[in-house]
Amino acid sequence: GSSVVSISRVILTENRPVAYLVDVISEELFSPKDLEIGFTGSVLDRLIASNNFVLSKSKTFINAVAASSSIARALEIQRGDVLQLFIAYLYDEKGKVIDYSYSYFIPGYFNFHVVRRIK
Repeated sequence: GSSVVSISRVILTENRPVAYLVDVISEELFSPKDLEIGFTGSVLDRLIASNNFVLSKSKTFINAVAASSSIARALEIQRGDVLQLFIAYLYDEKGKVIDYSYSYFIPGYFNFHVVRRIK
């Protein structure tokens, strides 16, 4: 029931789109006004700097997906091209989701690694 802000951006490498990122966050934590005053594109950096809460963990799901028409257009690729999709939930220390994000990466431009912890 809360109002949210959706922030989308494209990451370029040598003037070529290589990633399309979307963050969905409560307007209480990140207002449209925040976008107007010095936003550099890193939602995580802005959340860390806010000091309004303590971030605890991120749960991320990683899949390979076919690019939809709108994502393909943003990344200047063909619809159906394979992308790496990361869907993430960023939690505060109380277990509340602070940020929901989904990020599309063109394979070959990024190296990712996963660190797992056994409880």
